Amino acid sequence: MEHTIIDTPHRTTGLAPALSSAGVQCVIRYYNRQNTTRFPNKKLTAAEADALSANGISVAVVFQQRNSEPDDFGAVNGRNDALQALSDATAAGQPAGSAIYFAVDMDLAKPADLQVVLDYFRAVRAEFAQAATPYRIGVYGCGTVAQALLDAGLVDLVWLSAALAWSGSRTFLDTGRWDLFQDKIRLKFQTIDYDSNITRFGMTDFGQFRTTDQTRPVASASAQSSLPRFAASRDIDMWS
Repeated sequence: MEHTIIDTPHRTTGLAPALSSAGVQCVIRYYNRQNTTRFPNKKLTAAEADALSANGISVAVVFQQRNSEPDDFGAVNGRNDALQALSDATAAGQPAGSAIYFAVDMDLAKPADLQVVLDYFRAVRAEFAQAATPYRIGVYGCGTVAQALLDAGLVDLVWLSAALAWSGSRTFLDTGRWDLFQDKIRLKFQTIDYDSNITRFGMTDFGQFRTTDQTRPVASASAQSSLPRFAASRDIDMWS
């Protein structure tokens, strides 16, 4: 496998040795309120995090419970999702200093839509602060959303969606303010579907972790890029 940072909605516990042998360095998995019929094993478990870590693979996480319509956001949902994410992080054994991303899995660029997204992340940040959480906050989404959240000081990290047709994404990609970019989608490794990702050049810490390490791992040069290598132009969605 040529890809070193992958995201998948499927459990990888039994595939950890094979993924390691194939050169995978990090697997991005999910927190949520409830798994779905479509993805019955979407949520990261402690056993999976431990299995990946034991095979030298780091883990990163994103919270997504649909998160693709304006009604999925706002302050109330932000508060509830933050509390669920913190509970999931504790259950998975996620160490301090790592990050939890929250998905904005739609091109929400209208002023009213951006407002509910901003309200959502303000509530997430408030809950993290109240809980004295040791986790950084990231966003997965389009360039316009990422820019607004960075400008408001509400996120620490940006994972840019592969849907470069979404508002502001091509411009944001050129700014280099992103930490992760989803460069290829709908790939296959043995029994699981996955997407691949790259970090911007020089970015080694995007909030990933291993449960077996006292210090968190960094991405190798093979996962980094100084220029965009792919240009997905059609609208896509995350594993929702």
